Amino acid sequence: MRSTDSWRRFTQVVYTGTVMCLCMCIGEIKIADANEPEGPEQCGVGKSRIVRSIYSNVLLLPDFPGDQSELSVAIDPSDVGRVLVGSNRNNGESPHEGRRQSVFFTRDSGYSWDGHTVLPTVSCTSTDPSVAWDAAGIAYFCYQGCDPPVYGSGTHLFLATSEDGGETWSRSLVRGKYDPAGQANIDKPHMAIDTNSSSAYEGYIYIAWFGSPGASGNEIMFKRSRTGGADFDEEHDISEGIAEYYNIGVNLAVAPNGLIYASWAIHDLPVYEYDEDAIGFNRSRDGGNSFDGASRIIEIPEGMNWGSNYPTTIEPKKMRVNSCPSMAVDGRGGGSGTIYMVWPDMRNGNADVFLSRSND
Repeated sequence: MRSTDSWRRFTQVVYTGTVMCLCMCIGEIKIADANEPEGPEQCGVGKSRIVRSIYSNVLLLPDFPGDQSELSVAIDPSDVGRVLVGSNRNNGESPHEGRRQSVFFTRDSGYSWDGHTVLPTVSCTSTDPSVAWDAAGIAYFCYQGCDPPVYGSGTHLFLATSEDGGETWSRSLVRGKYDPAGQANIDKPHMAIDTNSSSAYEGYIYIAWFGSPGASGNEIMFKRSRTGGADFDEEHDISEGIAEYYNIGVNLAVAPNGLIYASWAIHDLPVYEYDEDAIGFNRSRDGGNSFDGASRIIEIPEGMNWGSNYPTTIEPKKMRVNSCPSMAVDGRGGGSGTIYMVWPDMRNGNADVFLSRSND
């Protein structure tokens, strides 16, 4: 397994205050120099670099009821004008009535949008959306939720599929609940699909998640499908006990040559009392059949925490935050690509976002 030395944190890319700003633009994103005067298009202020969007924000569905959170966005590699967005949806009712999954889609690069306030396959409490496309333009929506009439109580892992860009959906079960009593949950799933024509594993679907206490021993679990989601192979434990207490918030990415990268947040003390301590990493060279071995690649001196020692939201917009990482692979050079990873932490006394990269 690679050493932590191959990961280089080369810039801090957010504001020195307590506000983080993410802009998804139809056009390009510009990184402005901190010495440049602020213009009306800037989405934040601070002494670090400033992210500017070229176009104004777009409200996807103006009449959408309730709140949306935990967005997942994917662009169709076969038609870059098609974008899929998944979100949690809460209309303020009781959990079993109000918490659902929503899906939005555009066919014109974001100039107009359509969607479903409730994903058609969802019938009960659900959360944690992850969306992706395959190389043929089939859309996928992974989420965790319940379905007492069909699968009984407890949390299950589902995969919804759409062959018409998001209009209609069908659903399959990826993994059922762990605990027969329904007490142990599947949490924070993430999905990636190999869309690389140069890969021997093109079309493989990869899904990873965290099993809550009493389920998989606080580890990151992984499954793959070689049949477009029709069925899944046996699951792997890919965090392999490197956290002293808790592994959570897995993020997957795929390189041009088919390498699978997985990263997540590590807690060495109880998650609801202390902040994150490190970022874990693992890699597969054979399409998810096996993994090299988990390691701690980045230590986090002061994480964001989900519990009482640090606030779980950032004022004034109540943005829920944690130190779970997010990755993307620049595959323009082919091969294993260059991995870019971002995460927030509190090492400077406020919520800053850091970026690290690896090109080996």
